Amino acid sequence: MLDIRIKNAIIIDGNLTPAFIGDIGIRGDQIVAIDAMADDSADLTIDASRRVVMPGFIDMHSHADLALLAAPEAESLVRQGITTIVAGQCGFSPAPLAKKYRKEMLRSLAMFLSPEIPVPWDKISTFASYLDCLERLKPAVNVAPLVGHGMIRAAVMGYAADSPSREQLHQMQRLVAEALDAGAFGVSTGLIYPPGSFSTTQEIIAALKPIGRGGGLYFSHARGEAGTILDAYAEAIEIGRQLDTAVQISHFKAAGRQNWDKASPALRLIDQARQAGLDVAADMYPYEAGWTYLATLLPRWALSGGSLRTFIRLILPNQRRKIIAAMKAGQGESIDHIEWDKVFIAGSSIANHVGHSAAELAAREKIDPYEWTLNALLKTGGKIQMIIMVSKEDNIRLQLRHPAMMIGTDGMGMSANGLMRQGIPHPRSFGTYPRLLGKYVRDEGILSLEEASWKSSGFPAQKLGLKDRGVIARGCKADLVIIDWEKVSDRATYANPWQYPAGIETVILNGKVALNQGKLSQERAGALLRFTHR
Repeated sequence: MLDIRIKNAIIIDGNLTPAFIGDIGIRGDQIVAIDAMADDSADLTIDASRRVVMPGFIDMHSHADLALLAAPEAESLVRQGITTIVAGQCGFSPAPLAKKYRKEMLRSLAMFLSPEIPVPWDKISTFASYLDCLERLKPAVNVAPLVGHGMIRAAVMGYAADSPSREQLHQMQRLVAEALDAGAFGVSTGLIYPPGSFSTTQEIIAALKPIGRGGGLYFSHARGEAGTILDAYAEAIEIGRQLDTAVQISHFKAAGRQNWDKASPALRLIDQARQAGLDVAADMYPYEAGWTYLATLLPRWALSGGSLRTFIRLILPNQRRKIIAAMKAGQGESIDHIEWDKVFIAGSSIANHVGHSAAELAAREKIDPYEWTLNALLKTGGKIQMIIMVSKEDNIRLQLRHPAMMIGTDGMGMSANGLMRQGIPHPRSFGTYPRLLGKYVRDEGILSLEEASWKSSGFPAQKLGLKDRGVIARGCKADLVIIDWEKVSDRATYANPWQYPAGIETVILNGKVALNQGKLSQERAGALLRFTHR
């Protein structure tokens, strides 16, 4: 007797096997059969005629970890077929939190989640306490956690730009080791965000020594995606080489019109590393725009010492002039040449900012966009995010075809209604995987369906060491998505991102139906995945 039988499906197994028609039998949380099963009965039978069944998507780059602590139903994830997320990215994670720097650390996390949204911070201090808290909340998706290097550094020495002492490095190593022991899959860096941005290459290697010893992974939002992209990606690869660990380059892109021709050389760096025997891969989202906080337009030195010191610099006339001169000289952390009509405010504590370009808002106030940006950071207390157009379609297609490329949303767990509806988020939080399948596979033929499934499920599972997920095979966990191939598409737009995709009909997660014909289940079946280090 089966719990669930899916019959007459077009099966894409996530392992590059050509599509075939068959049935899938599920008992408990496992796939127990893949064949005709004509006589097998089941508690639930799903007729998947003319439907595609794929492994649930493994989001290799997610910022939903904070959202899950407040809204564990993860609706925007489940509705696009995501069953597992890799969270704790770009150097940010909900823990560890140090008592001495706790207030400033929580302020840094406000980029991803409004402070008004209730999170049980009183239950979180160590990385282990965070994982225990998340596990008790029973998230609707599986979570593979990373610990953020930025949080590790901040817990030890705050937001100072100083070099750490030997003792401080030992403290960082201890916190990394504790996170790995608790179940972290590895460490992420965010080298355009303070305090991680203040770290030298050798400091990072020294602080992250435990991941080399324990077999953890190194995920990196590299030190630059614009003019310095080649040096930044080379640094990420070198850190992995010296630590003897696998490297994942986060949200690959060559940002800015003047840097678009650097995409191919950057991909060649990955090729060369892999040819040399290093485990180096990357992930991306299929959109031309990025999303981050407005302060990343400032030069690195302007962000040192924490938010209070940054605000003082924004007030002092001589410091303002220096900051603007550096921005004009291409020294901003996230982009080196700013096109102000392509910088859109996605979230702000001042409501009438949202949805407008920086160029438009500056013109409204009859001031220079640079001056407007500094003023806006002061008026909002830094609580202001942007969507910025940085990539081009030709590069997106080039990157998707690359054999070492996986897919990640770089998004957050949201809902079109209620608590998790805030500002104007990037549409990737609602539509990454349906967009990949509808636009780039079905409509444009950039990838085959088998290749898209490998990049979205099988390849990520292999990278993470998840031997029982990411593919449709007997004995594997029953994480599946059933898709109406003719209808699958993203509906979320930059102007109106609060729209769930079309064509994602059913999602099964650990053998439980999480989405049934578009209706979200009240039962949350996700699991906290804890990495076992060697």
